[in-house]
Amino acid sequence: MSLGLIFIGGIASLILSYEIGDPYGFLDALLIAVVSLPVLALLSWPPRSQLLGPRPSWKGTLLAVLMGVGCYAVAWAYVAALNSLFSSSPDQELPVPPAWWTAVIVAPLLEEWMFRGLAWEAVRRIGGVRLTILVTSTMFALMHGLNGGFWLEFPHRLLGGLLLGVVRWRTGSIYPAVLTHAVWNTLAVSMGE
Repeated sequence: MSLGLIFIGGIASLILSYEIGDPYGFLDALLIAVVSLPVLALLSWPPRSQLLGPRPSWKGTLLAVLMGVGCYAVAWAYVAALNSLFSSSPDQELPVPPAWWTAVIVAPLLEEWMFRGLAWEAVRRIGGVRLTILVTSTMFALMHGLNGGFWLEFPHRLLGGLLLGVVRWRTGSIYPAVLTHAVWNTLAVSMGE
């Protein structure tokens, strides 16, 4: 039930944001906040230490930064390969890029809260680490696939989600996953992608 709420809430927020032309993701943030409350209730309000994990060590922080760079490198290489294979039409309207703070701060916080926090706890209760990483990564990739390229974007988003899941599992904390995601998005925004 918790997973269904997370998935439906995430998909609904993306669709509604796209339909009303909300390029900064304010609707995403609102719906994630609204979805979080029933999910937390279904999870019996786990304590902060269980949901978020401990503050990361210096090794966890270093792992997070390196994985963020790795996520960006994989995404960049994949997108570059797609661009070399397929040429885009000059008449195609490109989506409006989000404000840098949305991509670098808000998205990593909210998305990691949803996928490596709430969804992680929900799946962890019914399966092992591998299933938890796979399910949360798939949900992460499916949600991001709505940006337009869906199946073309899915592979590198799935791989990024898997790496974020490994960071969450290895460190036992959501904080390094947020940092990894923020580094990935910072590189993407600063490189103009």
